[in-house]
Parts: sequence; structure tokens; C-alpha cells
Amino acid sequence: NNTATTDTVTMISNIEVAGLLELTTGRLISSGHSLHVDQPLPDSPTQGVVRNGGWVQGTLQRALGSGQSGPRLFPVGTSSGYSPVLVDLTAPSITSGFLSVNTVDGEHPAVASEGGDSQQALNRWWNLNPVILLGFTADLSFQYVDSNPGVDVPAGGVESRYRVARWNGTSGIGERFQTFTTVMDTGNNIGSTSGITSFSEWTLLEQVGTLAVDLGDLEATADGVGSTPAISWNTLNEIDNAGFNVWRAELDEDRHITIGEKLNTNVIPATGDPGGSAYGFSDPEAVKDLDEIRYYYLSDIDLSGTETFHGPVFLNIGGDSQVIDWDTF
Repeated sequence: NNTATTDTVTMISNIEVAGLLELTTGRLISSGHSLHVDQPLPDSPTQGVVRNGGWVQGTLQRALGSGQSGPRLFPVGTSSGYSPVLVDLTAPSITSGFLSVNTVDGEHPAVASEGGDSQQALNRWWNLNPVILLGFTADLSFQYVDSNPGVDVPAGGVESRYRVARWNGTSGIGERFQTFTTVMDTGNNIGSTSGITSFSEWTLLEQVGTLAVDLGDLEATADGVGSTPAISWNTLNEIDNAGFNVWRAELDEDRHITIGEKLNTNVIPATGDPGGSAYGFSDPEAVKDLDEIRYYYLSDIDLSGTETFHGPVFLNIGGDSQVIDWDTF
């Protein structure tokens, strides 16, 4: 094991970790040198890296073996704070290779050149640089430095409207900043997206313009064992809204609520009433036990295909139904 325990350690040469990299406290400053974790550990929940505190200030490179799936933590940051990336390989690479990750203070340099507004861009970006990785699919989570007192979120920025965005380069076809369906956990300062098949430079950009849907109430109810839970919602106004999806949510081992299975086969069509409407959907899986607890998300889809998530709503089958404090994200 290789352990860093002091306030700061500055590397004076390249380091290759052949086993487990454990960070205890303080910053490990690479100072332009290579820090490489060579041996992935399939039995470790973080796959070769354990962080109890501290972070790598600079670039961390990790080996990714062919056929190996699961989460890989990149505990990186800068002098302003800890801003890691979690790469969860849902479909492994067909080749063995490496992934290097670092984070940079300040908005991505292309925001201004692409006509962006600094208020709409996070003051942080990440570089995910792959080597010989092919055929993978990954879920990505980016954690930024707490917005209070405004380290990464600029004054006037609205965290709930941020979207994970990939820089496709100046020679890319189509959008050079491509935004993805995003789950924003504003309490923990994390933006997450899924189904990613290529790496690049990443940041968070604030969604601009008017949201397609101004949501009113979101509720879930059930009549007991054998009944099918009913998810109901109403909108206060709708602009260019194509429809809705209903998602079952899941509670992971860290007690974070994450989006799971989509329940509707086809998009639930919008009524087209700009003044708002009432909607409903039934979970096809009947209640089996009074001790069941279920969580649901709702998403609306505008005419351009942008999907915005709302929720979660919490349904306690054996008790009173209640809605978790939710925001649009």
C-alpha cells in the first residue's frame, strides 16, 4: 500500500503504484509528474484507490483492464478543493488501457469562444484522457467545490439548471459543447450522467432559456397490497413540451437515491395546453408488502429532445405518502 498522510506531498519524479493507493489527508501534488495506479483490484469497491481524506492535485492515471466493469474513483482536486470524478464502467472496454483524469480551476477556455456566458458555466472543468480504451460504456459523476461561498458556481448561477457537457473540439461535427441528460445532486455538489461512450474535456453548463415545464404537484399513492401505485402530477404551464417519462428510483448502498428503470414504454404525451394540465401513470408492478418503500422520478422532454428530471417522490406503502423536498435538475 502507498499512503499519503501529511498536509502536502510534492512529487519530484514519476510514481507507479502496483497495488492500492490510499489517501489519508492533505494533497499529493504531482507537479507535472506521472502518478499511475497500475493494478485494478476487482474486490475493492473503489477498484485500487481508497480515499479517507485528501486528494491528488494534478493528473491521476489508472489502468483499466479489458472486460473489467464497475466503479473507478479518481480523487483529484486543485488548491481550491476536492473535485473528484467517479467513472462507473457499465460495459467494459474490449481492450486494456488507461484513463488519466485531472481537474482545472476556472471555466473551460472554450466557453467564451463559443459565445457562452460565464454566469452559465461552472468555474471548473475536467480532462478525461483515455489510452487504448475501446467499446466501453460508462456513467460519470463530477463533484465540484461547494457553491457556498461560490467557489465553483459563479454569482447568479443556478445549480439545479446545470447540465454535464462534453467539449467535442473545434473540428467536431455538430455541437462542440454537447450536453447530456443530467441528474444534479445540489446537496452534495455532484452532476451525473450515464451511457457515455467516449471521453474528452468536461464541465457543467447552465441550461439557458425557459424550461419546457413548470411543475406543480408530484405525488405517489397506493391503496395497499395488490394495488398498483399511482403517480400523478400537474403542470402550471408548458412551453414546447413533448411529454413525460416516469422512472423508478433506487436507494444505493450509500443511501443516495438514483434513477433506475423507466416504467413507461412510450413517452406520455403532453396535452399541449400552455396553461398546464393534470397527468397520471400507474406503476405496473403491484404492491407485494405493506413494508415496501418506493421512490419515483418524473422527467419532461421538450421538442428538441432535452430531458429535465423532477423528484424524487417517496411512497411508503404502509404509512403516509410524502414527497421528498425536490427541485428541477
